[in-house]
Formats: sequence, C-alpha cells, structure tokens
Amino acid sequence: MGILSTSGLLKQTPCSAARFYSPTIQHRPVGPPAEPVEGACCGQGCVNCVWLVYANDLIDYYSGQRIEEAMKEIEKKVPDPNVRSYVLSELRLKLKRSQQS
Repeated sequence: MGILSTSGLLKQTPCSAARFYSPTIQHRPVGPPAEPVEGACCGQGCVNCVWLVYANDLIDYYSGQRIEEAMKEIEKKVPDPNVRSYVLSELRLKLKRSQQS
C-alpha cells in the first residue's frame, strides 16, 4: 500500500495508484520502465492496472515523440489479449485528450 497526502489528509491506496500522484515533482525517467512482474495483473480492468502504470511510464520515457514505439512495446509485452486491448484503448483515449487540449 502507498500513502497519499492531499490537503493534509493521509489515505492508503494501492501502490500503483500512489505512483500516479506527483504534486510538484516532474522528472524525466532515466531509463525504460521495468515491466510488471508475472502475475501482478488480475485481468479485471482495474483503474490502476499495473499495465496501465507501465504504459504511462513508457509514454513518459518516450516523451510522447515516439509514441508508436511505446504502443509496439505494449503490444509485445502485455500477455493477456483482453488486458492489452484495454491498456491500448486507454492510452489512445489519453493521447486523444492531450492532443485536443
């Protein structure tokens, strides 16, 4: 479990959700992110799916410039076809929203 602090309140969250929370620090990853260990994904399409976290980290690593490479990497590494489809559709939606703003 990770701990998030928002407005002075502490709340426990799954570790993968805690990784999304970065109130002030933005940094560029030094190397490619490590993919989730086998069995870390439950396959239920969770909002904070370990593969979504990995995919977002991969996009950050590629800095949005080589997004096709990130998508190919995800297609190769996510073993479950349903989870792969879910992760790719979530990323496409995220990219579409970022291009509109």
